[in-house]
Amino acid sequence: MKQFAFNLILSFSLIISKLGLYLNLPILSSIAFLSSIRKIKSKNSHINKKILILEKSHGIDDFKQLQEKNLIKDIDILLLSRIHMRIIYDHFSNKKKIDSYKEYINKVLLYFKKFNNINLIVSFNLNYKAEKIFQKIDKDLNIKYMVLHKESLFSEETMKAYKKHFIDYGAFFGDHICVYTERFKELLVSSKVCDQNKISLIGAPRLDKLINNKILKENYILYFLIRPLSGLKQIENFTWSILANDILEKTLNFADQNPDIKFIFKSKIPFDNESLEQEEKIKKKNLNNCKLIYGGSSSELITNSKLIVAFNSTSIFEGLASRKKVVIPSYDKYKNEINKYTINYIKSDNIFNPKNSIEYLDILNNLCKEKKKSDVFLSTGDKVLLKKYMGNDDGKSSERLYEIIKKII
Repeated sequence: MKQFAFNLILSFSLIISKLGLYLNLPILSSIAFLSSIRKIKSKNSHINKKILILEKSHGIDDFKQLQEKNLIKDIDILLLSRIHMRIIYDHFSNKKKIDSYKEYINKVLLYFKKFNNINLIVSFNLNYKAEKIFQKIDKDLNIKYMVLHKESLFSEETMKAYKKHFIDYGAFFGDHICVYTERFKELLVSSKVCDQNKISLIGAPRLDKLINNKILKENYILYFLIRPLSGLKQIENFTWSILANDILEKTLNFADQNPDIKFIFKSKIPFDNESLEQEEKIKKKNLNNCKLIYGGSSSELITNSKLIVAFNSTSIFEGLASRKKVVIPSYDKYKNEINKYTINYIKSDNIFNPKNSIEYLDILNNLCKEKKKSDVFLSTGDKVLLKKYMGNDDGKSSERLYEIIKKII
């Protein structure tokens, strides 16, 4: 019911925002922002600062860790749906009025501050075109802008493509960038996107809860739907679509033959065009022991799972952080593409890489029968992988993020 009410309010606020653009009245867009704001409230009634976050699922999970660790004692976190910014960007981009775009945004923020005196705006990706405008907002508004860039899983081949992209990107004009990994920090610095003093390595805060959790359950197999374009942003003429459908079909057949084993299938986001075909297969099979979940946080699902099936996804590392067994189908048929476009996980005893469908089903069967409980502590190999690809092997990324926020505001 809460989600339905929010969707209704959001839809109405977007109409107001579009009307503001049509009439060139930024105050209406500001009202639209204010009417659809949600909060991650501080536990302290005395609020000194406010942060406006351009909402993104995993990014919100990172900031929720600040609340769970009681770090944001004097800060209110306001959540604004990113679709507002996309509507404004598209309006001015289509008319090719970049100067008018900047002027409009500044006025929207000016009105917004009269009701919510925000000190910092946070985005979660340097590449979001609709949000780059915040790098150049008027200094007189006294609003800082930070990017917590959450992308970190890149193969060496993909890193080369990203290097070229960021060389063309130009300089970052915001106040600060936080990144998960040393690899990505080095890429931004060497591409001259920003100086060392404007970028901080913090790791992924959302892993803190998983790393520090010592109560682990084993209720079901958690299967993350494979996105056909995962890790292939700059790659043409290839997708993981055939692999994704093959693995899903084998998994559904296994579930059909083992009705006592529960399965949860999870899509990355609601209404994800990349996984619609797979979702339809699950619905069509209509098995009592299978449940399909759309988007949202994965932390609790991972914590309560027996094992995880995933491919080229951060969920692999969330699984390792939770001391879970992780099955990554690495079929020989796709060996060249897997070597080029995914990362190397071979340092973990908790990762299984079936080379074909027969091996895959054997591994599922053996792990389901296994009685051994998950380890309480992280293994050395898993710590190495978590540090390299997520920047967090100690469960203290939230503290690092909070220290950066304090310095900025």
